[in-house]
Amino acid sequence: MITLEHFQDNAWGDLFFFTDFTNLTTEGRGHPETGFDLYGEVNPRLSLGKLTGKSYRFGPVKDIYFYSGMLEFGTSDSLANINRTFGTHLDKTQLRQLHGMALELDLPGFAYSSINFFWRDDFDISGSTWQITYVWGIPFRLAGCDFMFRGFADYNGAEGELAESFHTSPQLMMDLGAKVFGKKSKLWIGTEVDIWVNEYGVRGQHDVVPQAVLEFEF
Repeated sequence: MITLEHFQDNAWGDLFFFTDFTNLTTEGRGHPETGFDLYGEVNPRLSLGKLTGKSYRFGPVKDIYFYSGMLEFGTSDSLANINRTFGTHLDKTQLRQLHGMALELDLPGFAYSSINFFWRDDFDISGSTWQITYVWGIPFRLAGCDFMFRGFADYNGAEGELAESFHTSPQLMMDLGAKVFGKKSKLWIGTEVDIWVNEYGVRGQHDVVPQAVLEFEF
């Protein structure tokens, strides 16, 4: 899998987007030749603190993002495996809109921590539902090396024929930038575990996939 991602912190909030290019398979099920998969997200957010120039700190909350939106898009040939196995009729083209708000948290030891609350609508499924997304990053040093424990967790409700779903992908990364390029945060190496319960909203389709990760920042 190859992932291209970009994060921008700006005067009105922030913007994050990524695109995955991969070939997912359904372990032990269906035909092994699944073809090409593409998936991406675009997530703009508007900060109340940045736009008003005022502080909205209270308790662990550092800032309020009064708008957090997301467009999810992709095409997934591997969904053919799931359709054959479970008798579903999922469209291999994925397109969803999410709109809501977010809280940026100031937690001890965290480089960043935010929780997003969304209304979620899959364009190919009747009805709509909700989603909660949590994102975190925890830096630490061990044996003279810089590490980052980071990831996301999505939990969304049922929508149409789709069941509720939980998806998380925690990563443990070591910063090799200073040793290789003389500059921190340029090169990371580590591992992640992709965990998906009711993958694509199909009840009983679960994945736990450990992966090695090599990341170059430019």
